[in-house]
Parts: sequence; structure tokens; C-alpha cells
Amino acid sequence: MARQIQSVLTVTTSSYTSAAYRVPSTGSPLLTSTNYSRHYDCTHPSASSPTNHKVLILCMWMGAPPKLVNKYTNHYLDLFPRYIITLMTCTMPEMFFISSSTHSRLLQPALDVLLKHRNQNQNSTPETEVVAAVYSDGGAYSLVQLARLYQSSTGQPLPIRSAVFDSCPGSADLKPAIHAMYSTFPPSLTKSPLFVYPLWMLIWLTLRIYKLVFTLLGMVDPITAIRNALLDPTLFKVNDTACAAGTTTTSKGTWVKTTTFIYSQEDRSVPYKAVERFVNQAEEKGWTVKKERFEGSQHVAHANLDKDRYWRLVANALGDKPH
Repeated sequence: MARQIQSVLTVTTSSYTSAAYRVPSTGSPLLTSTNYSRHYDCTHPSASSPTNHKVLILCMWMGAPPKLVNKYTNHYLDLFPRYIITLMTCTMPEMFFISSSTHSRLLQPALDVLLKHRNQNQNSTPETEVVAAVYSDGGAYSLVQLARLYQSSTGQPLPIRSAVFDSCPGSADLKPAIHAMYSTFPPSLTKSPLFVYPLWMLIWLTLRIYKLVFTLLGMVDPITAIRNALLDPTLFKVNDTACAAGTTTTSKGTWVKTTTFIYSQEDRSVPYKAVERFVNQAEEKGWTVKKERFEGSQHVAHANLDKDRYWRLVANALGDKPH
């Protein structure tokens, strides 16, 4: 399965990829990827596949390497084999420099997945649940853009039953922004004594100019815009009991689904205080939230520090029962 996913990700010509993965009960995976100019259909879904199931929106961080995208996707496939997984990746130019109309075109395959299962389940009970796993501000940006497109198409906010936010949302401060952009460059540049300092200076200069332009034009910077959009009730309906059953009763008692924030104080790209400020704002908006602060882990690398704890948190946040 890992080789199949890797092959699809590496043959796409667009750096912004939306893909849908499904493992039916037969164990034979459906793997469909659309890169906005080509279509790849590796396996067709079983005709007997159920129409009521969960959709997981998996938004990877800006510039995530295909190897790590493949690694994380396989973890989600193992945890949630019957979910439809809509995978989105993005690069730095796509996050900062392309137009909204271009984003709408790029995200159309992901929207099609949501609309298909929304339409299939309009007269069904229970309805399809939508959950999300969001990595860094790049992933949050992808989710916001998808929510805007969904709202434009349906007139309704995107119903997120529960979610995991890993290393986000951050702040618009210059220093963490430099670290975030720096991490998107290949190690051949970031680890080379010849390129380290020129690269830092180039990023610093680019961000200073970028911030100056936004200030002169009276525009909101992208990170602040992401934070505001995530809390916009016209774009998102989060932890809403109307989307699905709000609690699950198990042998361990009553279990309430939450939106879980995973972060660390050592993260140099997304300050932990920025995450905690957002969590407080989300609680004020009525979100059911859970904070999970790791000690010693770096940006989007918390699973490397404590794999068991990390994936247990993900399973509890997005799954059907506590682990």
C-alpha cells in the first residue's frame, strides 16, 4: 500500500495535490488522486461498499516531503481503514502568492469528495461525519480554503465533527515565520555552510517586504487571516451535535469527542503561546477542546518523540471509540 501511495504522489505534475483514499471491508484499497490536470484511478471501489462512512480531511504542512506525506497517510489508513481520506498538500508559493480563483480550481477534487458524500447521505441516518487532521499553518490554510469553497457551493459551513490540529495555528511574528519558511527548503541548502546565511537573509528580506506590502495595503496577514477564518461560524461548524451524535457510550463510560491541539514549547515555527491563545478563543466560541503539550518535540515532529501517545491522541480525537 505504501508503494502505491508513494507512486501517485510522485507522478503528479502540480505541487498542490488533492487525493482520496478508501480501504473497503475487503481490504482492497481504492486509491484515487487528482492533480487538476491528470486523473489516476488505481482500484475501483466495491459495489457493495456502504454509503454511510466518515470522511477524513488530511491537510499536510507547507512543503511536506512526499516521503513524510506517505508515512503519515499510511498511519491514518491503519487507524481508520474504513474512512474516506481526502489528502491535501501545499507549497509556500501556493500559500502566499496564488489567487483565490486558482485555489478554487486546485481544491475542486477535494470539494467533489465532500459534496458526493453529502448528497449520498442527505436522506440517510446516520449522516456522513467529517473529521480533520491539520498540520501546521500550511494545513490550516488548505482547510480554510476548502471551507470557503464548500460554503460557496452549499451555502453552509463545513461541518467538522472533530479535529486534530498539530503545530498550529501560529502567529504572524517574524522570527517563527522565518523558521517556518526555512524548514521548507531541502537539506542540501539548509545544512550547507555555503547557503545557510544567504538563505536566512533572503527569507528575512522576503518576509519584511511581504509584511510591508500588507501594511501599506491595509491587508490582514495570512496567518492572522487563518486564525480568524477558523473561528468564523459561517465557514466552520465544529463539534456540533447536529453533525452527528455528540457523545459515545462505551464500557469506559460516556466519551465526548473533542478538537485536540498538539504542540510543544520547543517548536520554533509555531510558538506554543500562539496555539494556547487560539485554544482559549476557540473555547469562547463553544468548541470542545483538548490541549496536549509535548515536551522536547519539534515542529510537526511530535510523533517522533512519543509515537504511542501521539497516535493514541489522534485515534481518540477522530475515531469511533476511546483507545
